[in-house]
Amino acid sequence: MNFKYACRVVISGMIGLLLACSDADKEKNLIDLHTTASQDVIAISFPDASEQVISVNAQVDYTLQGLKSNGVDTSEILRDIKWSLSAGATSRVDLNGLLSAGNIAEEITLTAHFGFLSKSIDIKVSSAKFDQVVKLDEEAFDIDMCRSQLIKPIGRYIDENNDEEIRPVDSTIINDIEWIILNQSDNSDSQKAYIETSANQTLLHTLAAGDLIIQARATSLFSGNIVTSVSFAQSVSNRLNQIKLCPGGDQNLQDCSITTASIEKDQVLSIMAVGNYQASDGSDFYQNITRNSLWGLSNSNASSVFSSDRLQFEVTGITEDTTTTVSVACGNVQESLVGIEIAEGVNLGAAVSCGSNADCFESSQLVNVTKLSVNDIQVSANGISLTNDQTVQLNTRPNEIELTVTATLSNNSQPVITSDDELTYSIISIEGDVIEEKTGSLGVFTVLAAGTAKIQLNFRSQIFTVVIEVP
Repeated sequence: MNFKYACRVVISGMIGLLLACSDADKEKNLIDLHTTASQDVIAISFPDASEQVISVNAQVDYTLQGLKSNGVDTSEILRDIKWSLSAGATSRVDLNGLLSAGNIAEEITLTAHFGFLSKSIDIKVSSAKFDQVVKLDEEAFDIDMCRSQLIKPIGRYIDENNDEEIRPVDSTIINDIEWIILNQSDNSDSQKAYIETSANQTLLHTLAAGDLIIQARATSLFSGNIVTSVSFAQSVSNRLNQIKLCPGGDQNLQDCSITTASIEKDQVLSIMAVGNYQASDGSDFYQNITRNSLWGLSNSNASSVFSSDRLQFEVTGITEDTTTTVSVACGNVQESLVGIEIAEGVNLGAAVSCGSNADCFESSQLVNVTKLSVNDIQVSANGISLTNDQTVQLNTRPNEIELTVTATLSNNSQPVITSDDELTYSIISIEGDVIEEKTGSLGVFTVLAAGTAKIQLNFRSQIFTVVIEVP
């Protein structure tokens, strides 16, 4: 059937329903019609990977996808879904599709309502207990170095009749699995990858190419013993073409770059590593690989940390008027990673490089650590606050005029800079010599005669002019 024709049939049917209903029903039907039409959805379904067997007390997020009016494209529906469970279920589902299984085995039906459309899925809540991980993922997969892959470990569950269920490891155990990664060549602990579990999701993160062995160790809820899975062989490929540095947060990964970089003391420069990879079809694509790259600084003129999501590398200036070099690499670097907790992001604290190692790419950027800029200068003379280039009339002639100078810097600090080497004082003569600088006392001027004393102060290009009328 032609999808445009199908859409017309659906809409015509909806209009017919509207005409046949009461006012209250018409209002509800109008809302339902708007819901489907506004998101261009003509049919709904549960994704193929939706779990249909889960453990008692487990939690599973269910999603709904919609078929667009072109009859081809689908997308996840993110709002306006109403979820419900079959009558009598001890399990519960919230407004967002999070199913919390009850504490007894049962067969339930989960239904999603979206406008006029609805779809149901039958789910078995099983009392079978987790025994061990039997497969790394539902499907074999290929992964490149310095990338991350969401994996769905498959476990063996055993019920009270010793019947087995082979299904994805669920929330009752997924967060408690200890993952072991070894090098295939010698069974030594590997620093080429690590596995992270968060919010019931398992991510494989790779740092370098190579052949790995991955094992899962967990407590069997069936036997009570700690069980280590069989060894799963996993290769990490190298299809990286290039690594480059870009400003943190730049969305144009293809064209982004850093040509010059400067930060003031105490200020932060956010940088990210972007990898250019070759896809299986021969095309190129770009990806933020900051969290899986190896980082370092050439000296202690700056400090560095990862952002909380490890998608940016943040460099903070420490020593003014100096430089440091940020270096980043992906692959088999020449520096040792022994003793480094790679799951927290690799920051070597020193320069990182590939050396002559194969399967390694690197990039670096010189960063200038500049002095703090000046937002404002405050000046007082003999305790009297002055305004820039505004005349102050003294009632009596003092022997000396003593200035106190304070700067407001870009980090909001307010140091007294009266004697700072970078502050210059220049007497501007208007009516002859009214004042002169007092030798050995910066900011102090000897009064010579009556008249207008004018002094120009310059601190890091910030100008303040003192004008005092001496009687």
